[in-house]
Amino acid sequence: MRLILLPFVLIFAGCASPGKKPVDTQVVKFAERPKNIILLIGDGMALSQVSAGIYWMGVGKTAFERFPVVGFHKSHSCDDLVTDSAAGATAFSCGQKTINNAIGVLPPNNKPCTTILEDLDARGYATGMVVTCSAPHATPASFIAHREIRAFTEDIALDYLKTPFDCFIGGGEHFFNDRPDKLNLEDTLTKRGYVIRRGTGFGKLPLDGSAPFMLFTADREPPT
Repeated sequence: MRLILLPFVLIFAGCASPGKKPVDTQVVKFAERPKNIILLIGDGMALSQVSAGIYWMGVGKTAFERFPVVGFHKSHSCDDLVTDSAAGATAFSCGQKTINNAIGVLPPNNKPCTTILEDLDARGYATGMVVTCSAPHATPASFIAHREIRAFTEDIALDYLKTPFDCFIGGGEHFFNDRPDKLNLEDTLTKRGYVIRRGTGFGKLPLDGSAPFMLFTADREPPT
């Protein structure tokens, strides 16, 4: 994408109208590397939703207007102009486009792609997800699972045993302890050292990083 965009930037700068200054394309440099990086995804959110928020709250009152850097990406999937949560989130998690319904796999042979969570874990970083949906939902699943179809929710839950993570907060507990195959994924995770809690309280969670944990906020989808 960078190689494609750069020529267009140069072309537009070279075609500036007489008497008008070209757009400043200086790269923003930060004094220090950030200690933590948090990726916030508004599922289905685009410029129209951001604009609606600005109109409702008033100009200058949203966090979006204070961001020093703004970028755009084309959200279409490999096989459709309109993407879905699976392909859209896989583009974020793996940096590559895939077909609609695919979770962390690439066409044509459904080859798993390394997600940013897997890459960071291999580098020794702490990773986690906090979601307002269930754990096997396509958006969070695309960061931790590798499945051909997003509807394979029971299989996606199994992938939480394969990809190491330090914390998860969200819904969908029944995918882990009330499964058709009678497997209890919570027991397996507990044996691996995970602390499993439910509800909305943080009092008994190992927030000091002494142990990985899962906090289930709902048996299925959390209330909105």
